[in-house]
Amino acid sequence: MPDNFSLLITGSWLYYAILALLFGITAFLYYRITIPVVSPAKRYFLLSLRVIILLFMALLLFSPVATFLFTSEEKPVNYFLIDRSESITFKDGTEREKTIKQFLADLASSPLAKNSKVITFSSQPDSGKFQFSDSLRFDGDLTNFEEIFNYFQDRKIKNASVTIISDGVITDGNIPGVSAEKIGLPVYTVAIGDSTPRKDIVVENVVYNEVVFLGTSSPVTTTIQIAGFADKDIAVSLLEDGKKIAEETVSIGENGTVSSTFNYRPRTTGMKKLAISVQEFPDEVNKLNNYSPFYVSVVENKRKVLILSGAPTPDVTFVKNALTGDSTLTVRSMTYDSDMRPLEKDINESILDSTGVLFLLNFPSQAIPQKMFDGIINLISNRNVPFFIMINQYSDKGLLKKLEPFLPVILSTGAGVEFEGQPGLAEGVERNPLFYSTSPGALKAWDDLPPVLIPNFRAEARPESQVLAYVKLNSRVMPNPLIVSRNFGSKRSLAVIAGDIWKWKLKAKNENLFDDFLFSTAKWLGAVKDKKRFSLRTNKKFYARNEQVEFVAELYTESFDPLSDGEVSVTLNSPQGKTSFSLSSTGSGIYQGIYKPETPGDYTFTGVATLDGKVIATDGGNFNTGDINIELLNPYTDAGFLRNLSSITGGEFYYYTNYLKLFDDLTQFNKESSVEIKTTETHNLWNNPWLLIIIVLLLSLEWFFRKREGMM
Repeated sequence: MPDNFSLLITGSWLYYAILALLFGITAFLYYRITIPVVSPAKRYFLLSLRVIILLFMALLLFSPVATFLFTSEEKPVNYFLIDRSESITFKDGTEREKTIKQFLADLASSPLAKNSKVITFSSQPDSGKFQFSDSLRFDGDLTNFEEIFNYFQDRKIKNASVTIISDGVITDGNIPGVSAEKIGLPVYTVAIGDSTPRKDIVVENVVYNEVVFLGTSSPVTTTIQIAGFADKDIAVSLLEDGKKIAEETVSIGENGTVSSTFNYRPRTTGMKKLAISVQEFPDEVNKLNNYSPFYVSVVENKRKVLILSGAPTPDVTFVKNALTGDSTLTVRSMTYDSDMRPLEKDINESILDSTGVLFLLNFPSQAIPQKMFDGIINLISNRNVPFFIMINQYSDKGLLKKLEPFLPVILSTGAGVEFEGQPGLAEGVERNPLFYSTSPGALKAWDDLPPVLIPNFRAEARPESQVLAYVKLNSRVMPNPLIVSRNFGSKRSLAVIAGDIWKWKLKAKNENLFDDFLFSTAKWLGAVKDKKRFSLRTNKKFYARNEQVEFVAELYTESFDPLSDGEVSVTLNSPQGKTSFSLSSTGSGIYQGIYKPETPGDYTFTGVATLDGKVIATDGGNFNTGDINIELLNPYTDAGFLRNLSSITGGEFYYYTNYLKLFDDLTQFNKESSVEIKTTETHNLWNNPWLLIIIVLLLSLEWFFRKREGMM
């Protein structure tokens, strides 16, 4: 029923009243005398009908509009998000599963249940509607709080409260902060479980190199958190493909953390599955976090550097001595003189096949054979081998033209005079990896370096290049580039346009500056990866049980344009055997697919890219599922996170022991947040068919009685 009603007309109600009075007088005069004469009762009945008809018709002349006002109350909806992830099954003495089920039973019997929605969540809120009678299984592989607030944001839910019943253990996504505030709803949290660590040993962190050189020691450092095992000897092992290869014993006086470091020296190449395994004790509450696996790639040898010089100058000796001091490099040199043969013995052009980084000094030179020069051009242009080049008075201008397309600078003839200048570092190089140094104040030391010989060249940096240092003459920085780097696609290069840079080692105040610069240069150049036409990878290396694996492939043409109309098939070697499936093209050379492992274990995969039935390339990799149960690595309740989440959103925090107070607080919230909603309905009566039907029916009724009485 409407709470209020109003009738509006076009014009004045006074005019309508006058018109209605005239119609009433007319009707009275019309029925004052009837032929034939009828009884007074019938005459007054017919008079009333005529008056009502005329009043309705008069009303229509004033375009009447009827307005109805309705008032209702909108109560907030109480959303309850129930954590069903596997960490709820952790046995910490608080009976987490039983607590959540009791909470749901209490909620179902409370008045709040009438206006509440219960949603379970794990990696995201579940889409199915939860019934209080439903059985609840705590088997979620991941816990993602961020997706909870995306759920409310996407649906633009207002006038509601959000209550999260969880242990606060996040194993997926980001920690919600801004997203929680953004939904504009109060978030109440109930902490399930105990936040106090019991007797437990946890492999908390492992630091290692993802790429290890064959036969070279690489440190593997692990941090272990120990609680409840004071003054106890604990064995820590390093495993390779499931076999113990090293072990040491650690202990701690009280609860805390302890570190352990192993020197891993691989004996064979390939992808190796390593793991840190800590001794288990019978009274540990959680033995699943005593093990932490990881993968490393063992490559055959160190990065091979070739120093090629067109003249036997001191620069060659100093650069070679510096690079030889880096244990991650294998350094060979070829120094040519006027007889076009290298001064070094037992070395020839075949060394180019295994070269990974080039250092070109006094280059190019007429002293270098054409075959060797062509080999260098092939390495740079076709194999994308990164290079350092020192352009100075020994560099041949004619040969430089052939090399210029690959240089970070464009060269032209200078003013005709060679001169000496110092390096003046460009702005912002303190963040450049090429100027990293182990010595404090190294950047400032560049200002005090002795001058070097600036050749008769005018250099201009390419648009994609970066000038790292300019020529400084008499404390004035000139526009002439001295050190220029280029990082373009899969090509990297660095040019020093100077000679006699050995002075930066011999006459510098900072004796490590020269070596550090060359170490950083070799490392930066060697970091470039050859771009492959086809690559296949998974989105991560370790998966929880039943977690789906996402495959992503990239496919390119020979000119490295994206190729989207090829076919990519994947063959998976699993503990149960081989499985094959295809990836779907999503455009721009990207192919994607999803696979859900049925059994835990180590998996290897091989992908084949084809076009029109012809194989373009292959790639592969590996992953593991089930070795890590991320939900049980650190399952202790994070009450601090839940408390902070409620604080920033205007909600309240509760422990599982006093959650009944939540029901009282939500009841009060519902009362205070209930909104009175007033709605108005407007109807135009002048064109309302029902009003016309009523008028016609009344006219018909009057005609019927007049006809029956024989009235004219």
